[in-house]
Amino acid sequence: MNLNRTIPVQCPKCATAYQVTVTVIVDTSHNPFAKDLLLSGQLNVVRCPHCQLESAVAVPLVYHDSHSAKLITFAPVAIGLNQTESNRILDALMKDVAKTLAQEQDTSYFFRPTHVGTMAELVHAVLAADGITAGMVEQQQLRSRLVMMFLQCDEDSLIELVKQYNSQLDEGFFQMLTVAIQQLVTQGNVEVAEHLTQVQQTIAQHSTVGRKILGDLALTDQKVQQVASLLNTLGDSPSQSALMQIVVAISDDVEQLHAFVGLAHPLFDEAFFQQVATEISAELAQQIREMKESVENHHRQQIKHRLSFLQQLIVDDDPERLMRAGGIYLDRLFMELLQQLQQTNTAEIADKLSQIEKIALKIMDARMTPEMRYLSQLLDAETDAQIHSLLQKAVQDFGVKFLGVLDDMAKAYRENGEGDVAEQLVVFRQIADTIWEQHND
Repeated sequence: MNLNRTIPVQCPKCATAYQVTVTVIVDTSHNPFAKDLLLSGQLNVVRCPHCQLESAVAVPLVYHDSHSAKLITFAPVAIGLNQTESNRILDALMKDVAKTLAQEQDTSYFFRPTHVGTMAELVHAVLAADGITAGMVEQQQLRSRLVMMFLQCDEDSLIELVKQYNSQLDEGFFQMLTVAIQQLVTQGNVEVAEHLTQVQQTIAQHSTVGRKILGDLALTDQKVQQVASLLNTLGDSPSQSALMQIVVAISDDVEQLHAFVGLAHPLFDEAFFQQVATEISAELAQQIREMKESVENHHRQQIKHRLSFLQQLIVDDDPERLMRAGGIYLDRLFMELLQQLQQTNTAEIADKLSQIEKIALKIMDARMTPEMRYLSQLLDAETDAQIHSLLQKAVQDFGVKFLGVLDDMAKAYRENGEGDVAEQLVVFRQIADTIWEQHND
């Protein structure tokens, strides 16, 4: 299935004519990153090579989500295609999509696609297919307005506004704040991200839901540290009986079980599950099995999205612009996959990937604070000695501020579903605490 097409365009500002690659099929199974671009308003946005103007290119396209059995056709009214030509293009695209479906798959929804004529209608139709109603969108817009209002206040005014809007500051509001901070960091807006983080902390301390979240996080971190400490005593290759001792100790605490599975799931085999079922209960064995599957499925989804991002970068005419738009995927996993692809592809694609790697490193380096550079080195460290040395230097250079960075990033990784990395950071925090105490003695 060819998801992209190369077409000629003309810059609306300087009239320069040039060729661009545009996406004409957004299929959530094959290029999930294209959906992210669509919802963020960045799909088929191109940059003029002469005057650098960024503009959206309107082309007919098909959106397909086999999971929700949804097919949407987009024939932009702005380009003035007649009905016959529009139908011809869209029919050809739908046939391309249909070829990728399994023979036994129900394709009846292909005969009742949703037709839209503007990008706004397309976005609304995609959100509706995901179960996001107009009311939910309106609520998110209200939250965004609250964030903008909070950002413009001094601390005293902020506290008063938090009390005034306390009933509207729910878990969804704090989730939105966390995502916004992550996006700002990925875009290189570190100062704004730090300011928003401070605002988030003030809001949390003075709002009902915020205080509950802070309390829950403190309790969760405490439990994760307890599990991490138990696992650390077992060494790199714990025996099955040692793992079973931990399971017995934490079997009644769901949060500790989650932490345990997040850290140790690669060690669980069928014999382990059978032993849990025999010595404790079949229900607990099934519960741990489902937790393991959830962790590993999330990791597979993370890989899928980054591979889709890389595929889009390879065919895009302006990968740097696209990387800045999709900066949330520029992370350690992205770089690992990129390097793997460099080793297994043709010389031409490997060369393109090498160019992408250089741009990615430049963007990632620009958005890193000194503390984040230490954090990146910690996650890449291969020995305990390296970790201890880096933590000593970080505590010496940044003091208690670095402990806060470890806490914030552990929280961010946990909320993003990357519990294994979050648990690593919790362990780093434990070691850093000891170093900090020794530093102040």
